[in-house]
Amino acid sequence: MQIGKAHSFGWHFLFGCFVVAILSLFCCSIGMAQVQSHDATFDSQRMLTSNDLRWLHNHGKIRMGYISNLLGNCARDPATGELVGSLATYVERAKTCFGNEQLEFAPYAYPSIEAELAALQRGEVDCVFPLYTDAKQAEQQGLLVTQSLFNCDVVALSRGASFDEKRDNTVALSGAKLNKRIYLEKHYPHWQIKQYKSDRACVDAVKRGDVDCAIFNSYGIKHIIGAQELSQLQTTALSGSMDLSLAVRNDNPRLHSILERSITLVSRDVLNSSMKSFAEPASLVRPTAAKAQGTGWQNKVFLVTSIITLMGLCLVLVVVLFTARNKRTESKLRDAEKQVAELTRQLQEQQNHKN
Repeated sequence: MQIGKAHSFGWHFLFGCFVVAILSLFCCSIGMAQVQSHDATFDSQRMLTSNDLRWLHNHGKIRMGYISNLLGNCARDPATGELVGSLATYVERAKTCFGNEQLEFAPYAYPSIEAELAALQRGEVDCVFPLYTDAKQAEQQGLLVTQSLFNCDVVALSRGASFDEKRDNTVALSGAKLNKRIYLEKHYPHWQIKQYKSDRACVDAVKRGDVDCAIFNSYGIKHIIGAQELSQLQTTALSGSMDLSLAVRNDNPRLHSILERSITLVSRDVLNSSMKSFAEPASLVRPTAAKAQGTGWQNKVFLVTSIITLMGLCLVLVVVLFTARNKRTESKLRDAEKQVAELTRQLQEQQNHKN
C-alpha cells in the first residue's frame, strides 16, 4: 500500500512539473519568436536599397550645412574647426546605422539658417540643420523635411516673476531668426516682435525693460547668458516645443529617404538625451558622443526569456532528481516488504514445526 501511495505521488508530481516545464518552454518560444520577428524587421530597415546605394556611390559625401554658433545644438570648435554639439552625436551615430553602407558627412558652417537655405538652393550643400517648420510650409519653400532630430523646449526670459504668455507681449528677436519667427507665428501670433542685432542685445533689452521678454532654446540659454545674470531674471517655459529637423531640396527625395530612416535608426530618445548633455557650456569644450542606449524593450524580452528558460531547466532538473529519489525509495520499500515476507514465512514455518 505504501509503495502505491509513493508511486502515485511521484507520478502526480512528475506530471505537474512536466506541465510547468512545457508551459515555460512555450512562453520562451513565443518571446524568442517575437524578438526574431522584430529583429528581422529591424534588420530590413538597416539595409539600404540598391537605389540608395547607387545614389550614395555616385554622389559621395553628404554635404551638411549647419549654424556655426547655435550653441548646444551645433557649433564649430574654434580650436579644431570640427562640428560639436548634439548634431555631432547624430552625425557620429548615423555613419554606421546602416548594415550595408557607411554614410559619410561633410559639415559646412554658416552664420544663420537663412544663409544655409540660400546655400542649399545654390547646390553648395545637400541638407541643412536645423529647420523648424511643417510639411506645408516646407513644400511652399521647395523643401522636404525629415522627422525631428531634437525636441527643444522654449523659454521666455523676462524681468518680472508674473510673466503672462497670454498677454500682448513685446518680444525681442535677434537678426532674422527664421525658426523663432515661425515658432512665434504658430504659437504667439498676438505678440509684437522688436528686432535687435544679437542675442546679447535682446537680453539687455529685457533687463532695461524695453521689451517684455526674449525667447530662447532652453538647452542653449546658458550659452548666451551667465548663471549669475540668469538668476536675476525670470525664465518661463512656453507651451509648444520647437522640433528641429533636417531639410533637403524637394528634387532630392532619395537623400530625404536615407536621412529619414537614419534618424529612426539612431533613435530620437538618444538624440534628445544628447541635447540635454550639451546644455551646459562646459560640455562643448570638445566633441562628446552620447552614451549608447540599447533598445530597452529588447533587453527586457531577452531577460524574461532567459529567466523562463532557466526556470524550465531547473524544473527539469528537479523532476529528474525527484524521479531518481522516488525510484530509490520504492526500491527500499520493496526490499523491506521482501524481508517482512521472508520473516513472516520463517515464523509460520517455525509455528508449523511446533504444532
